Amino acid sequence: MQKTMQKQIAALLLCFAILAALVLTLPLPVHAAESLSLISEVGTDDQHVHVGEAITSIEYNSSGGTLIQQSVSGLPDGVRWIISNGSVRIFGAAASNVTAGAYSYTVTGKVLSETVTASGTITVYTPTLNLTNVPAEMIQGGGPICYAQLTGGIPNHPYGTVTLSFAGASDNLNFDTNASGSSITHTHAFLPKTVGPNQTISASNPYFTVIQDAPSTTVYTTSPQTPGSPTATDHRDGTVTFNWTPVSDVKGYNIRTTVQPPTAQIVAGATSNSVTLSKADVGSGPYEIQSYVADSDGGGISSAAAMPTFTATPITANASNNTFVAPTSVDAGDAFTLNATGDWQTAPDGSVIQGDERYIPKSWSVNSSGTFTENAGVYTANVTLDTPGTHTLTVTYLLQRFDGTAWQDTGDIDTKTQIITVNAAPSSSQPSSSSPAPSSSKPGSSSAVSSSSSSAVPAAPSGAAPTNTSGSPQTGDTALPFAYGGLALLSALGVVLARRKR
Repeated sequence: MQKTMQKQIAALLLCFAILAALVLTLPLPVHAAESLSLISEVGTDDQHVHVGEAITSIEYNSSGGTLIQQSVSGLPDGVRWIISNGSVRIFGAAASNVTAGAYSYTVTGKVLSETVTASGTITVYTPTLNLTNVPAEMIQGGGPICYAQLTGGIPNHPYGTVTLSFAGASDNLNFDTNASGSSITHTHAFLPKTVGPNQTISASNPYFTVIQDAPSTTVYTTSPQTPGSPTATDHRDGTVTFNWTPVSDVKGYNIRTTVQPPTAQIVAGATSNSVTLSKADVGSGPYEIQSYVADSDGGGISSAAAMPTFTATPITANASNNTFVAPTSVDAGDAFTLNATGDWQTAPDGSVIQGDERYIPKSWSVNSSGTFTENAGVYTANVTLDTPGTHTLTVTYLLQRFDGTAWQDTGDIDTKTQIITVNAAPSSSQPSSSSPAPSSSKPGSSSAVSSSSSSAVPAAPSGAAPTNTSGSPQTGDTALPFAYGGLALLSALGVVLARRKR
């Protein structure tokens, strides 16, 4: 029995040996390496997008066991990743601050302790939209051709729609979605829908950086309002003034005459609603006024408003304009001519209308007084001052107003003054040509000669030297010395005769 068991054990060992030999002759099984597989659409691991444009979702998973310890690096800002049912999913859009370029990303994880990786590229573009040839002024619905140029775009890629805004309205600018190349120039005629001065042109698109060459544009309507209430005033001083009620949202105004020559411009491009011109430059009219929104002689001109004929303005006299001309120094007894001029004493255009005012020279005074003489609109006075010294010359002016028929005094006066010096007249005595009459006085009767006798001396003719009446000798007086000498001689003879008698 023991031998039987030994035989069985030996047979069993032989079987194991044979089995082991057979096992050793079989090939050993090989474990396949773990990896990450792209399970999203083919090509999603190499994408081209604009800044702000969402990428097509990218998704990875392991080819064998469960993927663990996942991470993703190298993505542009704004693009994110998550783990979903063991898979890695990449999604999102590149942020606006992302620099254009190719971003290579790497996905890493572990499967059965093995590290697995996958990689791809997201290329980000930052195109710019440049608005060029945008003028500072435009006319509604018919402005000049402007340009919008996209640079840095993606070939064969949709660009979307750019919205241009004018004064609250919008124009859409659509780029060719099938264009090729990295730069597209698109010509677009901006046609703003509404009117508004100094409106900002804005362009918006999530994929574009917008460059504005002309951020502010004045937009004018094609049919500006007609200026209202035009007037034409003749100031009667050689100038005229055109006035009208201004209108909004226009560039300027044109004043035109319809006859000299027909529809000739008098003023082109007036920017205010009041223009004063030389009357000689405007002709005789009639006139009209227009507003415009383009060039002064270009498009966008309003209908014309007829200007009435000139209205003459009554003259208002100004006392400060009253003047006179007189010497500042004269000799006593010398006459001079005083010339005085009152403001508007003569109408400038030779006509007088109701309400006109004028000052006329009325009178003058110093230590004497007088009036003026008018001749052909010139007021003069002959003045002679006899008293030496410093005097004040005063000229008085009277304000008059025309009542439609005649000049009427208003009662208002104005005075102008000037200091005038009167010098003493120079002396010019002449010798007498007549001899003194013989004296009839008797000896000893000297009292018969008195100062009253001098009063009998005839007055000197006009222009002759003044006659001495004082009785005392004067230079050039020859009669009195002879008279005194005769009297002295008679007295001496009388004394001699008296002594002889004794």
